[in-house]
Amino acid sequence: MTVALVVPSFAVVVGMGALGHSMGLPLLSNDLEASAQTSGFNIAFANPPIASAGSIVPGGSVNFTLTSKNNGVPLGNQNVSITQTNGVNGDATFIPSAQCFGSTQLSTQHNQYTNCVTDSNGNLVLTYRAPLGLMQFGEADWQANASGSASAITHYVYCDVLRFSPSPIAAPGKLMPGATVPITLTSDSGLDVGVPNSTVNLSINATFGGGTALVGTTQLTSSSQQFVTDSTGSLQIMYTAPSVLPTSGSDTIVVRDTGFSVGAGNSDAYSFAPAATTPTISIGNVSVFEADQQPGIPANFTVTVTPPQPNSITIQYTALCGIGDKECGEDYRQITSPKTLTIPGGAKTAILRIGQYSYIGGKGDNDVAGETYKENFFVVISHPTSGVLGRSVAEGFLLPDIEQGQTNVPDLYVGNAGIVPVGDGLKHAIDFTITLGALESSPVTFSYTTADGTALQGVNYQFKTGTETIAAGKDSAVVTILLNGNAPPTSPLTFSLTISNANSASGPVTIGTATGIGTVMSS
Repeated sequence: MTVALVVPSFAVVVGMGALGHSMGLPLLSNDLEASAQTSGFNIAFANPPIASAGSIVPGGSVNFTLTSKNNGVPLGNQNVSITQTNGVNGDATFIPSAQCFGSTQLSTQHNQYTNCVTDSNGNLVLTYRAPLGLMQFGEADWQANASGSASAITHYVYCDVLRFSPSPIAAPGKLMPGATVPITLTSDSGLDVGVPNSTVNLSINATFGGGTALVGTTQLTSSSQQFVTDSTGSLQIMYTAPSVLPTSGSDTIVVRDTGFSVGAGNSDAYSFAPAATTPTISIGNVSVFEADQQPGIPANFTVTVTPPQPNSITIQYTALCGIGDKECGEDYRQITSPKTLTIPGGAKTAILRIGQYSYIGGKGDNDVAGETYKENFFVVISHPTSGVLGRSVAEGFLLPDIEQGQTNVPDLYVGNAGIVPVGDGLKHAIDFTITLGALESSPVTFSYTTADGTALQGVNYQFKTGTETIAAGKDSAVVTILLNGNAPPTSPLTFSLTISNANSASGPVTIGTATGIGTVMSS
């Protein structure tokens, strides 16, 4: 498994990390390290972090380089002091003994630095080796110091995402007596790539008279048993329904990471209760653009319930790191201890809001305060008080509001939205967040319209056109489109929302990204 954060089904990371410049906090050394100073002498790690979160396989290694420069030009033979400030059990960082006075490995003791010298090209190449057995939570951090330069910091975050396909095992009421359902469990990195040889723990909570589940010839029990994924990060499970189906209760297959960490797991269930009364709870995806100033833009995930229930349902959720900065703490509100969301009785949807922080638009490697790349995180829902989980892992994307090298520019950007439809025959909402890059002293208005893709107006969604306003001093607005109450499609369907004619009291407003994609998701 990889550790860092989550992921399609789950992943978690420890700690909050840096909250970022827009929070009004001072710049941290990892911000400086990323800025690649061009004035005077400095040291910096190349292209931090050392690798994308969760991308190093068990026992795998990655090289990363510390460089010394003067006015942007490599400067060789410079004294530097390096330490691994944090790590995980079984990892190690190796250094060239010829450049480090005979030392071959960095210490992880607090404040114990190793002295080295960069080569004639100003480089010192380090090698990080991950442990053979990866845990759910963890990170590795390095700091380097040199006289006359700000500290250089880089990091690696572990992550693991556990998910079932299909999930749930079958739609309520659709399982035949004695039927066998093949289920694939995957352990993925933050890159959505299967992690080979991941160790997972599986169990089954079967109702009285319920079914059975096998991994190969090993039958799952109520006690946790350990298994290892194959070379693609997958594990095959065969669930067999009983020959006589119970009239109530559920069978639930549960997966946990090796450390049994809070939030690091997933479940796949089948409810024997009648389909008309058994709710399936699912969560969609969200993409939002960052703004240049506080407050940050909320990521509103839509949770759907099929069919709506007369009584409220409570679920737990965590928000976990995907691809991004150290522990994602400077990008969004990370939630590693489960919180609860209540879906009111009679409601078919509920909004799960994850706060994200703002950054000044990126200008490239020399921009201290900006980021120029897409980052993502995962929201995992679990433990419903009623019913079963359908799509239990949502992906949130943080998109950079890059404004051609400028900062604090009030450009407009349209995010993306995805939702698993309720299937109750009624219309329900899908929300698009429109971000304003910088706050304006007067309202910003814009026009919008929808257009077909593979999803068709009148069939899958309701055509809509109109105008919307972002109030003075605000940095976002929401445009709501209604979906038809069809059952979830067998494959995702998409349509678009495009904005135009943006204006404020000071004149036309530039539109950075004009079109967002709405996705009608499969369960």
